[in-house]
Amino acid sequence: MASELEQKLIEAARYSSAGGVKILLTRGVDPNCQDDNGWGPLHWAVSRDAMNVIGLLMANGANPGLRNAEGKSPADLAKELGKADIEAALSK
Repeated sequence: MASELEQKLIEAARYSSAGGVKILLTRGVDPNCQDDNGWGPLHWAVSRDAMNVIGLLMANGANPGLRNAEGKSPADLAKELGKADIEAALSK
């Protein structure tokens, strides 16, 4: 289960709030935290096509191979959504 700050990071990514994500990462929140369904901030950022948030998360150690409860990684989601630009960003 995610801590309160981890949940805030997940929500900030879910709502594409780059400012919120940056503040929480600066406070040391784990970019690989996960909610009850295994979705991490990077899963949400990919699903929202939020390249600015994806960049912040990746620069701070987010794992593009992190699997959710369905066994899907952010990279898998990008591929399913046909987001070649995001797939490329996640492979760097």
